[in-house]
Amino acid sequence: MSDCWFNFFLCLFRKKLAKKNKFNHTFFFESLRDHIFKKMDKICNRFMDRLVYTDASRRTYFISCAINGVFSLMAIVGNSFILNAIRNTPSLHTPSYLLLFFLAVSDLAVGLTVQPLFIIFKFAEIKRELSFYCEVATTYMCLGNSFACFSFLTMVLISVDRFLAVRLRLKYRTFATVRRVKVAVVFSVILALLSALLYLLQLEMFYSYSAILVVLCLSIASVSYFRAIRLLKCHQARLISQVQPVAPQQLRHNSFSVQRSHQKPNDTQQQSSEIGNGLVRKARSASFSKSVKSMLFVYGVFVLCYTPYVCSMVLLRVVGRTAWLHKLDNIGQTIVMLNSSLNPLLYYWRIRDIRLAVRKSLGLGNEAAWTDPEITSTNK
Repeated sequence: MSDCWFNFFLCLFRKKLAKKNKFNHTFFFESLRDHIFKKMDKICNRFMDRLVYTDASRRTYFISCAINGVFSLMAIVGNSFILNAIRNTPSLHTPSYLLLFFLAVSDLAVGLTVQPLFIIFKFAEIKRELSFYCEVATTYMCLGNSFACFSFLTMVLISVDRFLAVRLRLKYRTFATVRRVKVAVVFSVILALLSALLYLLQLEMFYSYSAILVVLCLSIASVSYFRAIRLLKCHQARLISQVQPVAPQQLRHNSFSVQRSHQKPNDTQQQSSEIGNGLVRKARSASFSKSVKSMLFVYGVFVLCYTPYVCSMVLLRVVGRTAWLHKLDNIGQTIVMLNSSLNPLLYYWRIRDIRLAVRKSLGLGNEAAWTDPEITSTNK
């Protein structure tokens, strides 16, 4: 079936390019087709080697398929609510929430395609339908690697966005624009597609590419959150040293005493204004801190979900595929895909704006004023 579709598209492109009459494309496309088919045969042989462990992993397959079936529905429903809430709430049309929007799109795609493909992939392996098994396995691995790569890169963009919001403060709004976020997302999509292409054509290069990408993403995200939290602590300590809590009775007493002693009333007004501005800055700093900690929590859950799979991949490269490593590999893939179901729950729990927007879209809450934002406060 895949050969028929490939020949169809090959003939289509050949006809379009032949109209240019620049050179004969027949030899080029024949060579390209032969090269791709050879690579597909190698990929199929790679999956055929796993059939040795099918009987020993049958119970693990059934449990993984059941879990993915349930959480696939959760990923579809939860991320659909998040996407609908962000799209229908104008106050959430900011660079920060745009990154969350694309991350939710990736999670929704995982629930719609990758998790169902995993279930079909495992049942085809159990039934020993080899041709169908090879095609589904290749499609599943390509899509899974692409969405995993895109999620990693989007998490990095969110961490850099939070750091820039803390670091730049008032300049953040002019620096972080929707256009720049879209450019970064397009670049992430290209890198994700490159990972799938490398998996098909050069497996060794794919492993090197994935290792470099994972190390860079974890390093950049961890450093960004560390520096953001450190800057917030320094800023909060500076505000505490500048702003001294003054009781309202003491302020009224000081104002009355100043007026009785024939001092200028502007001095008292200036003092009250400085205290008020300091309290506003302190509240804004607390909002920044809550925003960073919320996204740090999401990032921590993301890393925890990917850790078993990364460890299994490292062990497979070092030790080789064994029965228990094969089971660990399947469990790791299942936990990775569970992250797509957990993310919308984390958004709803940790981010107040998302929670209010979802409740409003479902008609469960009143039209509350958006005056206590967590992430959008950094964009205002």
